Amino acid sequence: IAGLMSDRPLLDVKENLDSIYKTAKNLGVTVDNPFMSVAFLSLEVAPNIKITNKGLVDVNNSKIVDLFLN
Repeated sequence: IAGLMSDRPLLDVKENLDSIYKTAKNLGVTVDNPFMSVAFLSLEVAPNIKITNKGLVDVNNSKIVDLFLN
């Protein structure tokens, strides 16, 4: 439901998530919780660089980050 909740039983959700995490690990992902890491990329109020509709934003310095080197 909206990508945040499920109408499936808890055990089904856990089994599916376990499978997804195992697949990610088999593909070489080393981040502990890769999907939460991706989810926070667009959260503009969290520190560091975030992806927004304006492009990459350095939240700490309130500046849009250039995508290309001059």
